[in-house]
Amino acid sequence: MTGPEHYLRAQELAAEAASALASGSTVTPAVLAAIGQIHATLAATSAAALHDEYADLRAWREATGQE
Repeated sequence: MTGPEHYLRAQELAAEAASALASGSTVTPAVLAAIGQIHATLAATSAAALHDEYADLRAWREATGQE
């Protein structure tokens, strides 16, 4: 998988986790921590890649909705 593909998959997993929360699933602190970590990882990865002159910026911009 490429970086942008990992980013998109992590977004999908975060959406699935949010859906599970909305449906009344029992949430443990570990689940909440994992969801927070997903968001933190997405933010850091996106920021780093978008400022790396060697990254495939077009793919990243598409994955992050900037193109």
